[in-house]
Amino acid sequence: MNRSIQREACSWADIKGRLDPAWSYVVIETTAVTPNADVFRTVTALLAEHAAGIKAQEICRETSSGKLLMMVQIAPELTDVVKLKLLDPRLPPSVTVFFYDASPMGEKR
Repeated sequence: MNRSIQREACSWADIKGRLDPAWSYVVIETTAVTPNADVFRTVTALLAEHAAGIKAQEICRETSSGKLLMMVQIAPELTDVVKLKLLDPRLPPSVTVFFYDASPMGEKR
């Protein structure tokens, strides 16, 4: 993994506006307001096997709900394996996972 950032605040609009169509993304949202990012430890452990294909990872607090969001930028060729990995029963029930796949137009760049 090339970079891990923890930002204070973000919004869904901010995240969606920064998505590069050449990459795939996973956004994991806590289902309730939580005081720290410990809930993402299992996610990080599950993704460690594919660290070489993860360009960036960021954790921030969504401004309107107060929930934590973890955004992971993934090489498009690893999208399916990462999706399967995140179906693991060890994934905490206190998170919701959203996938944004690379677009064919993004791959032409």
